Amino acid sequence: MNIINMTCKAFHPCENGNTTIFVNGEWHKGKWITASGIWVKSSTEVFACITTDVVSAVGTKTFCSNVPIILETVSQLAYITDEFKDVYKNDIIALYKNGCNSPEAVGVVRFGEIPGGTALHIGFYIDWLHIGKTSFRNDLLYWLNYKSDKDYIEFCGTAFDHRNINALTFTKKEN
Repeated sequence: MNIINMTCKAFHPCENGNTTIFVNGEWHKGKWITASGIWVKSSTEVFACITTDVVSAVGTKTFCSNVPIILETVSQLAYITDEFKDVYKNDIIALYKNGCNSPEAVGVVRFGEIPGGTALHIGFYIDWLHIGKTSFRNDLLYWLNYKSDKDYIEFCGTAFDHRNINALTFTKKEN
């Protein structure tokens, strides 16, 4: 039994969920949950620890509920933006430039050796999948702090929301 303490999101398969994802060659219905840790009981039994604080006259107690999850969907918290948007590993990011309605590039948040550098850097980065004629920086923090009047990034779900992420097409969402 292994317990991993980290803030993450994972997919909880259940009938009352409103999301369907594609993992390990199969579609699964359920919902995304945020967890404070992962409990690996065996290779087929993995649980997310969902904590709840209960406040009473005597003080605050924290309770942990173990919810079954699909291990491959565990996505570590990468960053919290200035707008308090949580960014997780496996999130899809679309980059819109010059006010266009379709993205210039689409990528997935990954963790590991950041490609394209002259030195070894390990951390969260964007794995650009759809790139036009221009190449873009891979480091995630650059794009999360990027400010421009005409350019912006948009979060478009997770890599698990699509059977073939390389075949995705996106159009700008109207506000």
